[in-house]
Order: sequence, then structure tokens, then C-alpha cells
Amino acid sequence: MEWRERGVRVNGIGPTLMDSPLVRSAAQTSSITSDFIKARMIRPRLGLPREIIGAAIFLASDASELVTGHIVMCDDGYLTA
Repeated sequence: MEWRERGVRVNGIGPTLMDSPLVRSAAQTSSITSDFIKARMIRPRLGLPREIIGAAIFLASDASELVTGHIVMCDDGYLTA
């Protein structure tokens, strides 16, 4: 809240696993962690960068003027699974 007085809103985006060379490589191997994550994914695919653009635009715009201290989860329901 210390930044609010300076007119700065601090928010974030919590994405799902996003398609990248590193994540693609890790997703092809089996481990306790990767198997756990895959079991909780609603759709059996990685997220695409274009799928979180809307959240970024919202947080950067005046439409989110009253939004401070939040993480916008773009995780395809991972936290609810």
C-alpha cells in the first residue's frame, strides 16, 4: 500500500504454464511435479501468450483504476481443480 500514495497500482498476472521452449521440454518428461500439474490442468495444452493479453491490457488501463494488490489468475482453472 506504500506505493498507492504515489499513484502506483501494484498488481500481477498469474499465468498457467505458458508455451515456451523451456516449458515444452519440461512437459515431455515425467516427474512428480509435472505429473501433478498435468493432472490438474483442465485442458491438456499449454497456454499461449495471446491468451493473457486481455488481463495485461485491463491492468494497464484506467478500467482497473480501483484494482490494487491483486493477482489476476489466468490459469485455466488450475487453482479450482
